[in-house]
Amino acid sequence: MKIAFGELKPLLQAQRIFVGGQTLACSHAFYRDDLSIEIPENLATEAYTTYWGRCGERLASLGAFSYTRTLLPALINVGRYTSIADRLQVLGDRHPLEWASASPVFYAHHSGVMATLAADSGRTNQFYPFAKTPRPITIGNDVWIGQNVTLAQGITIGDGAVIAANALVVKDVAPYAIVGGNPAKIIRMRFSEAIIEQLMALRWWRYSARILPGIRLIRLSAFASSSPGGWPKERCRLSRRRY
Repeated sequence: MKIAFGELKPLLQAQRIFVGGQTLACSHAFYRDDLSIEIPENLATEAYTTYWGRCGERLASLGAFSYTRTLLPALINVGRYTSIADRLQVLGDRHPLEWASASPVFYAHHSGVMATLAADSGRTNQFYPFAKTPRPITIGNDVWIGQNVTLAQGITIGDGAVIAANALVVKDVAPYAIVGGNPAKIIRMRFSEAIIEQLMALRWWRYSARILPGIRLIRLSAFASSSPGGWPKERCRLSRRRY
């Protein structure tokens, strides 16, 4: 579905969704009112999300306080507090490597080449069934993805993970792992095993950025061992809104 930006602008402002700029007032000034904005099917997003530059021409399922510098494909679902740099890419459909040939001419019913071959030869082509259903990608909370990263379809990037620039990620990434390379491998863990366990149990991303700076966020050990019971009673009361 596509909606003219002029029609969508009041909703974006009300929902605190930033597109193209750093402040709410100016962020919507970079887009023409007649520009078509793509709304993917089953879009679910939260307030306080940011689409830098022209990335807002297609909205994505972003969690609160996350931003993207890439026009994200619809099959990506992003958690909260996640940072996505520019030129993120997703690998295309897989080919049937288990067959004698991986060429799509044997399963692509709408191939113009094969249709022309059938017309030229006067024979009907025989195609074999092969599913090419896009597989969703899940990106967790507090993830940082560097420039020029490529992701395989169907993978999950765990909470707190870091993907180095230029990495090719073809497998799931564990929470708080720092990965890089082609194919991507673990460089090191972001924190100690004990700290990671504490942060995963804490699930601090449930809470608003309004209160977190006052809870010793930059003091890692103290923060990881703290209890939300002593925090201000203000969660990130932002449910994902479906469109």
